[in-house]
Amino acid sequence: MDEYNIFINITHGNEPYILGTSIASELSSNLELDAKIIVPHLFGNRQMSILEENLCSLENVVLDKELGDIQKELVFQGEHFNNYMERVIENIDTVGEQVSEHLKREYGNINLELNIGSIIPSGTKIWKIYYVFPVKNSDLMEWTLKEKDYLGLDARSLRRIKKIALASEPTQKRCFIPFIHSLSFENFEPIAIPTPPLKRTKTWDEPLEKGVYVMLSGTGVGGERAKSFAEKMEDESYGVYVPKWSGIGIGTPLTPDAIFSKDIFAVYARAGFGTIWQCQVAGKPLISQPYKIGDSPEIFFNIKTIETAGLGVVDQGQEDIMAQALDKIPSIESHRLDIMARFGTMDGLDYVVKDIAKKSHKKHFKGS
Repeated sequence: MDEYNIFINITHGNEPYILGTSIASELSSNLELDAKIIVPHLFGNRQMSILEENLCSLENVVLDKELGDIQKELVFQGEHFNNYMERVIENIDTVGEQVSEHLKREYGNINLELNIGSIIPSGTKIWKIYYVFPVKNSDLMEWTLKEKDYLGLDARSLRRIKKIALASEPTQKRCFIPFIHSLSFENFEPIAIPTPPLKRTKTWDEPLEKGVYVMLSGTGVGGERAKSFAEKMEDESYGVYVPKWSGIGIGTPLTPDAIFSKDIFAVYARAGFGTIWQCQVAGKPLISQPYKIGDSPEIFFNIKTIETAGLGVVDQGQEDIMAQALDKIPSIESHRLDIMARFGTMDGLDYVVKDIAKKSHKKHFKGS
């Protein structure tokens, strides 16, 4: 077979490159493609370390630093969201052209693109594009316009970003959005293929001191608040566990697989869907940081969904926050049973991989 190239078009944070690379790796293995997986290298050594934790092999993964430098201009970096939108509006056309030119120059033909929440157009209608994320960018902007005054966001910029998103979304062959997603709090049903949570069940048999896993955001938002919560938990004699790359100087460094330990009661995090999915699959409540004005509006809506769906609680400094979080376990289990009844699995990764394989590579598909 000729060389097969998969481009992972990512937005900010850790989860997009984890998710995109995981889907591409499994798709390549399932279809025996021996695909080259092209990932923008945006986050230095941390990105490499996290991918090594999440994949069996990085043999076919290309972390492209030049591509990362090009795309970085349009990736949210923890600044005020108004400033981010200004950068996107000013640079979207140039960056899109540079991405397209780079991919063609360095890799020739791109066979498939996995867009993981990215606003960046890849500059072509030739290859197949699949969108996988908890919300479409156009829907996110539409709903953010309704909350623009509270969130302190510029209406004109929101409309411009929505227009940019609407221009590229028709090029996507299929769009996958989990059944519980950013806008679930209003029972909004996006035009997309619903899926189970986009995480896989893991096992953790090593005994731990009973406690909480404190996740740090890949954007850098909320780091000090996470550290303060970790200190509070230690003062209350809970075990505290953090990612190996956290650098906050407190807690025991462990991979996020530790969330599946019976000794981890809850997870503390900024409300990104990578962590929300992991909590859903592990059956653990999420203690979410409160929304910080200027952060991505996706987080604002994610928190609304967490509260409405009963997946966790928001940290407002309450003394009994762990008890409040544990009270959500029956609701979390109810959602798990509902998802299993709808999809027959909690494994959204496998669900998406099989769908893409069946629709695009029927002759090669090995799955059931």
